[in-house]
Amino acid sequence: MNELINNNNVSVENDISREGALRDDILSLNQKKSFMFLPVIIYLVILMLCGIVGNGLVCYVYRWRFRRTTSNFFILFLAIVDLLSCCLGMPFEVSDLLLPYMFDAPAACKILRFVETWTISASGLTLVCVAFDRYYKLCKPLRRFTILKAKVFCSVAVSIALLMALPALALFGRRSLTTGVADVNGTECSIDDHMVHTPLAIIYYGSLMLTFIFTFSCLLTLYIIIGVCLHRRNKLTIGEQITLKTDYPRTHRFVQNQTQKTCHSESSTEDNSKTTENAPKQLHDNKTSRDSNRLTKTPSLIRKENGHQHKMGTVSLKTTRLTAIFFTVSVAFVISFLPYLIVNIMKVTKVAFDPFRSDTVEIVYNFCVRSYFINNVINPFIYSILNVNFRKECKYVFKKLFKSCHNK
Repeated sequence: MNELINNNNVSVENDISREGALRDDILSLNQKKSFMFLPVIIYLVILMLCGIVGNGLVCYVYRWRFRRTTSNFFILFLAIVDLLSCCLGMPFEVSDLLLPYMFDAPAACKILRFVETWTISASGLTLVCVAFDRYYKLCKPLRRFTILKAKVFCSVAVSIALLMALPALALFGRRSLTTGVADVNGTECSIDDHMVHTPLAIIYYGSLMLTFIFTFSCLLTLYIIIGVCLHRRNKLTIGEQITLKTDYPRTHRFVQNQTQKTCHSESSTEDNSKTTENAPKQLHDNKTSRDSNRLTKTPSLIRKENGHQHKMGTVSLKTTRLTAIFFTVSVAFVISFLPYLIVNIMKVTKVAFDPFRSDTVEIVYNFCVRSYFINNVINPFIYSILNVNFRKECKYVFKKLFKSCHNK
């Protein structure tokens, strides 16, 4: 009897020592693998810091320093989505890279993959809404694209993105993987073990591909139409008329009611100034000499057809610049999303990256599979380069922070 008990004790001790050895092995392998991913981790940390600061500035400036327009609303909405991605998605990806063999939180994996899918889809669909706004501003100036309509469009985009992200809750989870060492297996946040041999992964990435094709087609079509419209307007007969430009305070979002009544043109609201087409003569007669410096000559586009003239309205320089900014943001989204989509489809269909042939290929894959994070960071830089007013406001904010810190 004692001999049997001693044998059992020895067996238990052997199992404990073996588990301890396996634990040490998996820790060592995890540390080695995470060190290999160090360039990707540093890349994500830099993106995260830049994204939080940049999108935080965009949210503050466009919410509190600029007036409410449809364009500013879209920019603010995109910045909020990008900020969520920087605060939730990027830290999760860093933890995933730090635990390549020891990530064992399937619930967190499901939720955060869901959030990442939602932010990607919401950004792309919102850019389609922005393209429609630009189309109405430049090609259909008499049809107003109001802030209320912009909110409705963004709500629809968010709802569709949520529906597209729902499969991620079922698809992702704990994935077992081999480490290359006998009897030592790890776990990662990827397609769940129970979903590996189901068609859900192909359906999921296929839906993302279709959404990307739809988004790209809409953006390409609308911006081509806008470009053609602007090209035709450049060839129109130019007539001159006196119009009133009101210079509002740069740091105030609201204007006086009397000014709003007399200045209501849609295209120039984005320039923090408004013009009228029918009132200039009356304003010119009634205006005192102290306001004469606000009268400027603005070209009015006239189209000649069959001997008749059709007024096309004016297109402010600010409207054209905003269109260029949104076009650049759309191009950045497409370029940043393509590597992520391509490598995931190649891996799911086993065309490549399954298995990885070398450490270099695996590192390249991990860079590409997180390429969409560039879209969450680059927009503030685009605004800083192409929007002079945003650049001035950022300087003002930093000076104010510096003074407050210096006073303390």
